[in-house]
Order: sequence, then C-alpha cells, then structure tokens
Amino acid sequence: MAPLQLHPLGASWLPQILALDRTTMNSGWSEQSFSQELTRPASTVLGITRIHELLGFGICWHILEEAHLSALAIAPEYQGKHLGKWLLWGLLSHAATQKAEWALLEVRAGNQRALRLYQFFGFAVFGHRAKYYANPTEDALLLWRKGLHTEQFQGNLRGWYATIHRTLTEQGFSVAAPLPE
Repeated sequence: MAPLQLHPLGASWLPQILALDRTTMNSGWSEQSFSQELTRPASTVLGITRIHELLGFGICWHILEEAHLSALAIAPEYQGKHLGKWLLWGLLSHAATQKAEWALLEVRAGNQRALRLYQFFGFAVFGHRAKYYANPTEDALLLWRKGLHTEQFQGNLRGWYATIHRTLTEQGFSVAAPLPE
C-alpha cells in the first residue's frame, strides 16, 4: 500500500478539495474561495494524500500572532482513524514555525468527535456564537490554544507526533514523513 503523505496542496488538488468539502463540511465556500486560499500568502493549505487521492485537508490563516484554523476535513471512510490528528498536528506545527502565539477555531457545538480532537491538542472553549451554522442550525463553540511559540509546545508537538505515528502504523498505514527532530 502506498504511504500517506502530509504536505502543502497546490491548485491541481482543487477539484478534490471541492468534492471533499461537499461530502464532509459543506462549508458553502465557492471554487474561487478555495482557489484563493491555495495561492494566498497568509494561508496554509495542507493535505493528506495517497498517490493522487486526497484523504483530508486543512486550512490555516496566519494573522499577526494568530493562527486561525478555518477548515479541517477528512474523507468519511477515513474518519475516526486518527488522520485528523495528523492533519491538525501539521497545521499547528506550521503555525508555530510562522511564529503564531495562539490558534483559534469555531466548531459545531454538537460535533463531539471534533471536540475530542481539539481537546487532545489542548484547545479550550472560550466562547460561543449562537446559531452560527446552518443546515442544520447550530451554535458554534469558539476554541483556542495558546503558547504555540513556546519550547513546551515544541516538546508537545514531538510527543504528539510520536503518538500519532505509532497509532497510524498500528492501523496499517504507511506514513511517508519521518519523526521530526
């Protein structure tokens, strides 16, 4: 089986990003919106791929010392297999290299799987937005993770990667990225 790769995505991945968005988040973003994210200097778009198949993608906006996680999607058949952890690890790791001090995001209040994922990385609820999401209408929880610029966070990243890599390997995935130094 071909190894999984975590890497920045370019314009050639746009059709698969759109398809994955429609089957998972249904964000309402247009093709033009996603296209702009792929070329905007203040955006990072990472994907988990196997050869020419997109299994997941995430988008992070870099705004001064903030990393705003605006999208995270994993193909339905790969959900619950820890690929979301690897993808979020990649976004947080990149945000730390961009000198972000904290990360922010919104999540559906009822999305327990996503909440567990974010809690794994130390995100905490700091607010909510009533009726933020449509189809179905649902509140959003606002989460943040501070300290991305600290040595402790760098140590956490290494530990999380080791755990994620071990878990993916135990599930039979081959991961193309080596353990970070």
